[in-house]
Amino acid sequence: MKKVILSMLCLLLGVGVCAAKKRDRKAEPFVNAREVTVTDAYNELEVMDMIHVFLEEDRDPSMVRIETEGISADEVQVEAESGILTLSCTSEGQKAMRKGNWKRNRARSINVYVGVGALDKFICTGMATIHTEATIEQPSIQIDITGMGDAEMNLACDRLLMTLSGMSDFKGMAECRDEARIDLSGMSDCRIEGETKDFNLYVGGMSDYKGQMFEASGKTRCTVSGMSDAKVNCTGTIELELDGWSGLKLSGDPQVLSSSVMKGSSLKMKK
Repeated sequence: MKKVILSMLCLLLGVGVCAAKKRDRKAEPFVNAREVTVTDAYNELEVMDMIHVFLEEDRDPSMVRIETEGISADEVQVEAESGILTLSCTSEGQKAMRKGNWKRNRARSINVYVGVGALDKFICTGMATIHTEATIEQPSIQIDITGMGDAEMNLACDRLLMTLSGMSDFKGMAECRDEARIDLSGMSDCRIEGETKDFNLYVGGMSDYKGQMFEASGKTRCTVSGMSDAKVNCTGTIELELDGWSGLKLSGDPQVLSSSVMKGSSLKMKK
């Protein structure tokens, strides 16, 4: 009888220890970090997979810091070649991130910290994100976001070229001294504030452009098609074209040089 009681006590104690270990593992998630030294100079950043990039003004561009949760930092690849810094996951890292995305109790994330330095071109693909609180200032800035990429940035430049496609998203401010060109397609979304002189805007597919706080004071060319919507602020001149079931809300009381509004489209002008 004593042996039976002792066996039951041991069993209960074993279950309790296992439960305690599980609680400890849940309370203290696996976190890993490492720094990578980049010897080659670069001005272009390409981010892919499910990597979150934070651009820091005071960080040395040659020192890239990786912080991960639920996945080894060694599964993040940092490569610099021909002026391009590429951040991606290994095949094992991609599998781990996909599993963590479906199993909510296994939080997994990859944060990479990069110095702003001389960066003037940004490519964001997959489910990657780029975030910066500092203002990126360069003569010319190019931004390409595809897939489900997401960027939140503050920009200052002479010329801005931005392309969004897929289900991508951009939010931020831009001070453009000369011109800006923004192209949206798919189901992309752009919310931007600031100003530019000349402005070229194309919005297609089922995209949404919210630029009522982005003032264009010079020449504006605007094309909205498909089932897209756009809010444009223009105080100079404008040439506009609406097609499909698109909608345009125009503010700033511009001088309309030419307009083409197809049946099914909607144009609303607000002073």
